[in-house]
Amino acid sequence: MRSGQTLIGFLAPRNAENQIGALTAAGVQAFAVESIPRISRAQVMDALSSQANVAGYKAVLVAASESTRFFPMLTTAAGTVKPVPTQTITTTPQIQGDTGTKPAEPPAPPKQAVPLVAQKAILYEEGKAGAQALITSGKVVWQVVPDPTVGKDGAVMLRVRAEIPDRKMVVNLSMRPNADASFPASHLVEIKFQVPSDFDGKAVTGVPALIMKATEQARGDPLVAASAKVADNFFWIALGSGEAEKERNFKLLKERGWIDVPLLYENGRRAILTLEKAGSGDQALADAMTAWGQGG
Repeated sequence: MRSGQTLIGFLAPRNAENQIGALTAAGVQAFAVESIPRISRAQVMDALSSQANVAGYKAVLVAASESTRFFPMLTTAAGTVKPVPTQTITTTPQIQGDTGTKPAEPPAPPKQAVPLVAQKAILYEEGKAGAQALITSGKVVWQVVPDPTVGKDGAVMLRVRAEIPDRKMVVNLSMRPNADASFPASHLVEIKFQVPSDFDGKAVTGVPALIMKATEQARGDPLVAASAKVADNFFWIALGSGEAEKERNFKLLKERGWIDVPLLYENGRRAILTLEKAGSGDQALADAMTAWGQGG
């Protein structure tokens, strides 16, 4: 290139010192699009998010091509092929450049507005080979606690811990706002199950939805969300990020006093974990939403 010309593109300046030096020596003006700050006024020039989306889509296709098994479960006349266990690992993009403005101070973690109260938890399990369903009672506690995944003071998450003693089952659920702008979710819900080694269901292998109900016995409405299995007994649920989806989800979360968590066991049996939220659970959720700047 000649002196006075301009080059715009992905230049990887930190890994291509010789090339950048040659451009400088030739008098070429170069702009690396990956170094443009990811700020609102430069959003139309943001190349990182779009390329990350394309790379993520392509990564799944490449993984499926390389795998020796099928990703989805296939049911055919010859039988059922179990899906291959998959795990998606992502990183939160780092913001490059200085926006010139001091970030707002994060809100202080709220104090629990009401004392911790153990509320009702009920596990409904499908009976074995035509036997009656098994109904087991337990307890659930809702809390607002510091979020260890966020490296700043004042960050909080909603933590829900349910225990079903007679089944030796413990369920830990956490909810936090999604901080990754490239990932289409308003909030992320993490659910982990602890079951004994002799658990007759073997493991929890599916959590397809979160269903909000007005009462314990009422039929409910699912949150708009996508569920992903990380491993046996470990799941992530991403709540929808569209404005209509967020409005619907927030309304259900605030107004409904019970949650159904449908479960699928490894042995094929189904179950529903029903959690009471009305009361201290409502207050914990309201405190968390206020700390996230999403109250009202």
